[in-house]
Amino acid sequence: MNTTIFTVAYDKDLEFLKYNLKSINKFCEGFYKNIVLLDNNNSERTADYLEKIGQPYFIDDQASLVNKGYVRQQYIKLIADRYMPENCDFICHVDCDGIFINQQCASDYFKNGKPIISKNSYKNIYNILRRKREPKRAERDVAAFSVWQETTSAFVGFDVEYEYMQLNPFIYPIGVQTRVREYLEKIHSKPLIDIIKNQDILSEYNIIGAYCEKFEKEKFHWVDREDQEGFSELVKKRRSLFGQYSNRELDQPDRYVDLSKKNNIISNLFD
Repeated sequence: MNTTIFTVAYDKDLEFLKYNLKSINKFCEGFYKNIVLLDNNNSERTADYLEKIGQPYFIDDQASLVNKGYVRQQYIKLIADRYMPENCDFICHVDCDGIFINQQCASDYFKNGKPIISKNSYKNIYNILRRKREPKRAERDVAAFSVWQETTSAFVGFDVEYEYMQLNPFIYPIGVQTRVREYLEKIHSKPLIDIIKNQDILSEYNIIGAYCEKFEKEKFHWVDREDQEGFSELVKKRRSLFGQYSNRELDQPDRYVDLSKKNNIISNLFD
Protein backbone atom coordinates (compact mmCIF):
# COMPACT_ATOMS: atom_id res chain seq x y z
CA MET A 1 0.00 0.00 0.00
CA ASN A 2 2.34 2.72 -1.30
CA THR A 3 0.95 6.19 -0.58
CA THR A 4 2.64 9.26 -2.09
CA ILE A 5 2.15 12.72 -0.56
CA PHE A 6 1.34 15.23 -3.30
CA THR A 7 1.48 19.03 -2.89
CA VAL A 8 0.63 21.73 -5.44
CA ALA A 9 2.71 24.90 -5.05
CA TYR A 10 3.63 28.25 -6.54
CA ASP A 11 5.63 31.28 -5.42
CA LYS A 12 2.92 32.97 -3.35
CA ASP A 13 2.73 29.92 -1.07
CA LEU A 14 6.47 29.24 -0.86
CA GLU A 15 6.87 30.14 2.82
CA PHE A 16 4.03 27.78 3.74
CA LEU A 17 5.46 25.08 1.48
CA LYS A 18 8.73 25.21 3.40
CA TYR A 19 6.88 24.28 6.59
CA ASN A 20 4.74 21.73 4.77
CA LEU A 21 7.90 19.92 3.67
CA LYS A 22 9.47 20.23 7.12
CA SER A 23 6.38 18.69 8.66
CA ILE A 24 6.46 15.75 6.24
CA ASN A 25 10.11 15.09 7.05
CA LYS A 26 9.56 15.37 10.80
CA PHE A 27 6.24 13.65 11.38
CA CYS A 28 5.41 11.31 8.48
CA GLU A 29 6.44 7.65 8.45
CA GLY A 30 5.46 4.84 6.13
CA PHE A 31 4.65 7.04 3.15
CA TYR A 32 6.11 6.00 -0.18
CA LYS A 33 7.26 9.26 -1.78
CA ASN A 34 6.72 13.01 -1.49
CA ILE A 35 6.13 14.93 -4.73
CA VAL A 36 5.57 18.65 -5.43
CA LEU A 37 3.94 19.78 -8.66
CA LEU A 38 4.21 23.32 -10.03
CA ASP A 39 2.55 25.04 -12.93
CA ASN A 40 4.61 27.05 -15.41
CA ASN A 41 3.34 30.38 -14.07
CA ASN A 42 4.73 32.25 -11.02
CA SER A 43 6.73 29.28 -9.73
CA GLU A 44 10.34 30.23 -10.47
CA ARG A 45 11.38 30.96 -6.87
CA THR A 46 9.69 27.79 -5.69
CA ALA A 47 11.48 25.70 -8.29
CA ASP A 48 14.80 27.24 -7.26
CA TYR A 49 14.11 26.44 -3.61
CA LEU A 50 13.12 22.84 -4.35
CA GLU A 51 16.27 22.36 -6.42
CA LYS A 52 18.36 23.72 -3.54
CA ILE A 53 16.96 21.31 -0.96
CA GLY A 54 16.80 18.31 -3.30
CA GLN A 55 13.01 17.97 -3.17
CA PRO A 56 11.49 16.00 -6.10
CA TYR A 57 9.13 18.12 -8.17
CA PHE A 58 7.57 18.41 -11.60
CA ILE A 59 6.27 21.33 -13.68
CA ASP A 60 3.08 20.93 -15.70
CA ASP A 61 3.40 22.89 -18.93
CA GLN A 62 -0.34 23.13 -19.64
CA ALA A 63 -1.59 24.47 -16.32
CA SER A 64 -0.98 28.12 -17.23
CA LEU A 65 -3.66 27.73 -19.91
CA VAL A 66 -6.20 27.81 -17.06
CA ASN A 67 -7.16 31.45 -16.64
CA LYS A 68 -7.75 31.65 -12.89
CA GLY A 69 -5.02 30.66 -10.46
CA TYR A 70 -7.55 29.27 -8.00
CA VAL A 71 -8.87 26.89 -10.65
CA ARG A 72 -5.39 26.22 -12.02
CA GLN A 73 -4.21 24.52 -8.85
CA GLN A 74 -7.36 22.39 -8.87
CA TYR A 75 -6.65 21.34 -12.44
CA ILE A 76 -3.19 20.22 -11.32
CA LYS A 77 -4.73 18.08 -8.57
CA LEU A 78 -7.00 16.40 -11.11
CA ILE A 79 -3.99 15.31 -13.18
CA ALA A 80 -1.83 14.25 -10.22
CA ASP A 81 -1.85 10.61 -11.32
CA ARG A 82 0.30 11.53 -14.32
CA TYR A 83 3.18 12.48 -12.05
CA MET A 84 3.11 9.66 -9.54
CA PRO A 85 6.20 7.43 -9.16
CA GLU A 86 6.24 3.83 -10.28
CA ASN A 87 4.50 1.41 -7.90
CA CYS A 88 2.46 4.18 -6.25
CA ASP A 89 -0.97 2.90 -5.14
CA PHE A 90 -2.55 5.96 -3.47
CA ILE A 91 -2.23 9.74 -3.74
CA CYS A 92 -2.40 11.80 -0.53
CA HIS A 93 -3.39 15.34 -1.49
CA VAL A 94 -2.29 18.23 0.71
CA ASP A 95 -2.05 21.97 0.13
CA CYS A 96 0.99 24.11 0.94
CA ASP A 97 -0.78 25.45 4.02
CA GLY A 98 -1.57 21.94 5.22
CA ILE A 99 0.84 20.97 7.99
CA PHE A 100 1.35 17.56 9.59
CA ILE A 101 1.49 18.22 13.33
CA ASN A 102 2.18 14.87 15.06
CA GLN A 103 3.87 11.54 14.38
CA GLN A 104 1.81 9.46 11.98
CA CYS A 105 1.80 6.69 9.39
CA ALA A 106 0.03 6.45 6.07
CA SER A 107 -2.20 3.78 7.62
CA ASP A 108 -3.76 6.42 9.92
CA TYR A 109 -5.81 7.58 6.91
CA PHE A 110 -7.14 4.12 6.07
CA LYS A 111 -9.58 1.66 7.58
CA ASN A 112 -9.60 -2.01 6.59
CA GLY A 113 -7.18 -1.18 3.80
CA LYS A 114 -9.45 1.50 2.30
CA PRO A 115 -8.89 5.29 2.34
CA ILE A 116 -11.37 7.16 4.52
CA ILE A 117 -13.73 9.73 2.97
CA SER A 118 -16.07 11.81 5.08
CA LYS A 119 -19.26 13.27 3.67
CA ASN A 120 -22.00 15.64 4.75
CA SER A 121 -25.32 16.05 2.97
CA TYR A 122 -26.08 19.51 1.63
CA LYS A 123 -29.52 19.14 3.20
CA ASN A 124 -27.86 18.76 6.60
CA ILE A 125 -25.54 21.70 5.93
CA TYR A 126 -28.45 23.95 5.00
CA ASN A 127 -30.49 22.87 8.04
CA ILE A 128 -27.60 23.59 10.39
CA LEU A 129 -26.98 27.01 8.87
CA ARG A 130 -30.63 27.97 9.17
CA ARG A 131 -30.82 26.71 12.73
CA LYS A 132 -27.69 28.35 14.08
CA ARG A 133 -27.51 31.67 12.25
CA GLU A 134 -29.77 34.67 11.99
CA PRO A 135 -32.02 34.41 8.91
CA LYS A 136 -30.33 36.92 6.62
CA ARG A 137 -26.85 35.52 7.15
CA ALA A 138 -28.13 31.95 7.01
CA GLU A 139 -29.69 32.42 3.58
CA ARG A 140 -26.55 34.10 2.32
CA ASP A 141 -24.44 31.16 3.49
CA VAL A 142 -26.92 28.62 2.09
CA ALA A 143 -26.68 30.37 -1.27
CA ALA A 144 -22.87 30.19 -1.11
CA PHE A 145 -22.93 26.43 -0.44
CA SER A 146 -25.53 25.93 -3.16
CA VAL A 147 -23.05 27.24 -5.71
CA TRP A 148 -20.69 24.36 -4.93
CA GLN A 149 -23.50 21.81 -5.06
CA GLU A 150 -24.72 23.13 -8.41
CA THR A 151 -21.23 23.48 -9.89
CA THR A 152 -20.21 19.95 -8.89
CA SER A 153 -23.47 18.51 -10.23
CA ALA A 154 -22.90 20.25 -13.56
CA PHE A 155 -19.37 18.88 -13.84
CA VAL A 156 -20.17 15.25 -13.02
CA GLY A 157 -23.47 15.15 -14.93
CA PHE A 158 -25.76 14.04 -12.09
CA ASP A 159 -27.35 15.56 -8.99
CA VAL A 160 -24.87 15.63 -6.10
CA GLU A 161 -26.38 15.35 -2.62
CA TYR A 162 -23.21 15.38 -0.50
CA GLU A 163 -20.24 17.59 0.20
CA TYR A 164 -16.92 15.71 0.42
CA MET A 165 -14.42 18.31 1.65
CA GLN A 166 -14.88 17.94 5.40
CA LEU A 167 -11.41 16.81 6.45
CA ASN A 168 -7.91 17.04 4.98
CA PRO A 169 -5.85 15.37 3.68
CA PHE A 170 -7.66 13.55 0.87
CA ILE A 171 -6.47 10.13 -0.29
CA TYR A 172 -7.51 8.32 -3.46
CA PRO A 173 -6.32 5.23 -5.31
CA ILE A 174 -4.22 6.31 -8.26
CA GLY A 175 -6.40 4.37 -10.71
CA VAL A 176 -9.58 6.00 -9.44
CA GLN A 177 -8.12 9.44 -10.01
CA THR A 178 -7.25 8.47 -13.57
CA ARG A 179 -10.81 7.26 -14.18
CA VAL A 180 -12.32 10.45 -12.74
CA ARG A 181 -10.49 12.46 -15.37
CA GLU A 182 -11.43 10.02 -18.14
CA TYR A 183 -15.08 10.15 -17.03
CA LEU A 184 -15.15 13.96 -17.13
CA GLU A 185 -13.56 14.02 -20.57
CA LYS A 186 -16.11 11.49 -21.84
CA ILE A 187 -19.25 13.27 -20.63
CA HIS A 188 -17.98 16.71 -21.73
CA SER A 189 -16.51 15.42 -25.00
CA LYS A 190 -13.23 17.31 -24.69
CA PRO A 191 -9.90 17.20 -22.84
CA LEU A 192 -9.87 18.20 -19.19
CA ILE A 193 -7.83 21.33 -19.87
CA ASP A 194 -10.55 22.56 -22.25
CA ILE A 195 -13.31 21.75 -19.75
CA ILE A 196 -11.63 23.76 -17.02
CA LYS A 197 -9.56 26.55 -18.59
CA ASN A 198 -12.32 29.18 -18.59
CA GLN A 199 -14.00 28.19 -15.32
CA ASP A 200 -14.37 30.77 -12.56
CA ILE A 201 -14.93 28.23 -9.80
CA LEU A 202 -14.34 24.55 -9.28
CA SER A 203 -14.37 22.06 -6.40
CA GLU A 204 -11.96 19.30 -7.25
CA TYR A 205 -12.37 17.12 -4.15
CA ASN A 206 -16.15 17.36 -4.37
CA ILE A 207 -15.95 16.23 -7.99
CA ILE A 208 -13.73 13.28 -7.07
CA GLY A 209 -15.85 12.41 -4.04
CA ALA A 210 -19.10 12.49 -6.01
CA TYR A 211 -17.65 10.27 -8.73
CA CYS A 212 -16.23 7.83 -6.19
CA GLU A 213 -19.45 7.43 -4.25
CA LYS A 214 -21.55 6.87 -7.37
CA PHE A 215 -19.22 4.60 -9.34
CA GLU A 216 -16.56 3.14 -7.05
CA LYS A 217 -18.02 3.32 -3.57
CA GLU A 218 -16.65 -0.06 -2.49
CA LYS A 219 -13.04 1.20 -2.73
CA PHE A 220 -13.44 3.57 0.24
CA HIS A 221 -14.45 3.61 3.88
CA TRP A 222 -17.21 6.23 4.16
CA VAL A 223 -18.01 8.27 7.26
CA ASP A 224 -21.29 10.19 7.12
CA ARG A 225 -21.63 13.23 9.38
CA GLU A 226 -25.06 11.88 10.31
CA ASP A 227 -23.14 9.19 12.19
CA GLN A 228 -22.31 11.63 14.96
CA GLU A 229 -20.16 9.30 17.04
CA GLY A 230 -18.16 7.97 14.09
CA PHE A 231 -17.72 11.41 12.59
CA SER A 232 -16.65 12.97 15.92
CA GLU A 233 -14.03 10.26 16.37
CA LEU A 234 -12.72 10.86 12.86
CA VAL A 235 -12.56 14.63 13.38
CA LYS A 236 -10.70 14.23 16.67
CA LYS A 237 -8.14 11.90 15.19
CA ARG A 238 -7.66 13.86 11.97
CA ARG A 239 -7.17 17.16 13.80
CA SER A 240 -4.57 15.54 16.03
CA LEU A 241 -2.56 14.65 12.93
CA PHE A 242 -3.04 17.48 10.49
CA GLY A 243 -3.61 21.24 10.60
CA GLN A 244 -5.05 23.38 7.81
CA TYR A 245 -3.85 26.99 7.92
CA SER A 246 -3.96 29.98 5.57
CA ASN A 247 -2.07 33.11 4.52
CA ARG A 248 -5.32 34.85 3.52
CA GLU A 249 -6.14 37.05 6.49
CA LEU A 250 -9.38 38.49 5.11
CA ASP A 251 -10.73 35.43 3.33
CA GLN A 252 -9.93 32.84 6.01
CA PRO A 253 -9.40 34.66 9.33
CA ASP A 254 -9.98 31.56 11.47
CA ARG A 255 -7.11 29.76 9.76
CA TYR A 256 -4.81 32.74 9.16
CA VAL A 257 -1.21 32.52 10.35
CA ASP A 258 1.33 35.32 9.93
CA LEU A 259 4.54 33.41 9.31
CA SER A 260 6.64 36.58 9.68
CA LYS A 261 5.89 36.66 13.41
CA LYS A 262 8.12 34.73 15.78
CA ASN A 263 6.63 31.90 17.80
CA ASN A 264 3.65 31.47 15.49
CA ILE A 265 1.64 28.24 15.80
CA ILE A 266 3.43 26.61 12.87
CA SER A 267 7.04 27.58 13.56
CA ASN A 268 6.64 26.39 17.15
CA LEU A 269 6.29 22.84 15.83
CA PHE A 270 9.91 22.93 14.65
CA ASP A 271 11.72 25.34 17.00
